[in-house]
Amino acid sequence: MKLLSIDPSSTKTGYAVFDGNEVIDAGLLTGKSGTEYFYRVFKMMLELDDIFKDHKIDRTVIESPSGHVHGRLKGHARGQATYGFAVGAIWAHSRSHVQGTTLVDANRWTRGIPKKKRQAVIALKYPDYDADKDTGGDVSDAIGLGEWWLAEKVYQNVLRAKRSK
Repeated sequence: MKLLSIDPSSTKTGYAVFDGNEVIDAGLLTGKSGTEYFYRVFKMMLELDDIFKDHKIDRTVIESPSGHVHGRLKGHARGQATYGFAVGAIWAHSRSHVQGTTLVDANRWTRGIPKKKRQAVIALKYPDYDADKDTGGDVSDAIGLGEWWLAEKVYQNVLRAKRSK
């Protein structure tokens, strides 16, 4: 099974592709800087098309906004609307490629661990990951989200197996 995990934004979106439990591709979708947000998001969706085509993705998992977004954007309505637009557009576009698309609240998978700590763990686990290029931690969050989702599926399968005994 090939999983695409996505940490969406209207400026840059982190992604990671897993084949089984192995990360086979990870990076940033950036759109075109200096353009209006809807053009950037549209360009990111075109970049996503290439990932779906190149990797033959079976499932996607996407981080959904949580309360931290409101604080980070300091309550600015335009920023919140722009972020929500990007998440919704990327989710809908992913669903047009793969019906198995899951939204996961950021607080659920991060469990309150600060972004810098999550990024440091990913840097230790994946020697090819370059934290200096991932200044916002978007790639590391896409990797972490994918790892969490895969572990959660294993956990759910174990619980199902125990219940069926």
